[in-house]
Amino acid sequence: MLWSLQQKSLFGKPKTQNMKALFFTLALLIGSQLWGQNPKVELNWKIAPAEPLSYQTIMDPIDSSKVDFKVDDVFPDSEESNMEAQKMLQKLNKAFESINKVSVLSAGDDGNIDVKIIANIDTSMTSGDSLLEAAEMAKNFLALNEGVMLRGSIHPQGDIHSFWLKTKQKNLLALLFELPTQAVAEGDVWSLEVNFILNDQNFICDSAIQINQIQLLELREDEGETIAVLKYNLYEYVKGEFNNPFSGMIPTMMSFTYQGIAEFSVDKGRWKSFDGLLGVKASGVMDANTQQVVSLIPIE
Repeated sequence: MLWSLQQKSLFGKPKTQNMKALFFTLALLIGSQLWGQNPKVELNWKIAPAEPLSYQTIMDPIDSSKVDFKVDDVFPDSEESNMEAQKMLQKLNKAFESINKVSVLSAGDDGNIDVKIIANIDTSMTSGDSLLEAAEMAKNFLALNEGVMLRGSIHPQGDIHSFWLKTKQKNLLALLFELPTQAVAEGDVWSLEVNFILNDQNFICDSAIQINQIQLLELREDEGETIAVLKYNLYEYVKGEFNNPFSGMIPTMMSFTYQGIAEFSVDKGRWKSFDGLLGVKASGVMDANTQQVVSLIPIE
């Protein structure tokens, strides 16, 4: 009996203490791992039903930008009409530089976020009879759809809902308003649903490069508000030959770049700032060397 009591006192109690010590050690290990991880946040749009969100949408070309569409290479047998077409394209391109654009995000009845980009051309800023004529033509074209140049929708979680959009419009919607659908931490990288270079069966590709990266650079506090700082790095490049049925094979190169920094309010669910530089270069049927400033400025 004495041995039995001693056994309980010598072996039973230490066993319980060992278990407690083991649990405590595991809790410390798990806790230290969690504390060492970067916190994750969800970047979701938060728009009240009666409070649409508006941004002045800037997509202005830099002065050095140039686009030259080689109509002669496409239709080599109609030189006079090609020259007129080239002039009209240049006038329309110049006229569209005076477009004022506003992006409006509103809560849809289906729970998604409706997006419209509404454009208006200020013809009073256009000088010269020929440019004024082109500006009026562009203005009338926009008026056919009440100035709406893009109409789409996104899920509150940030991915595109309007899958039916044309690729160019979907690209613009994704570039300006797409967000990661999963929670992200500092250093995480994801991609956008974009494809900016578009060719058909007439293009024979020799080489191609694509980089599609958006990274959460940092999470910071600004007057009690959590701000996610995002870096955009997009690059598309193709080189090859374009098989023109009128003039034969044309060596062709196209590249698209977008570099930008944006700040998203995690708490309010909206951009605080969005700024970048978009560049397009091309040679072949079309020679291009353009750069555009891209910005979303909140309209209070």
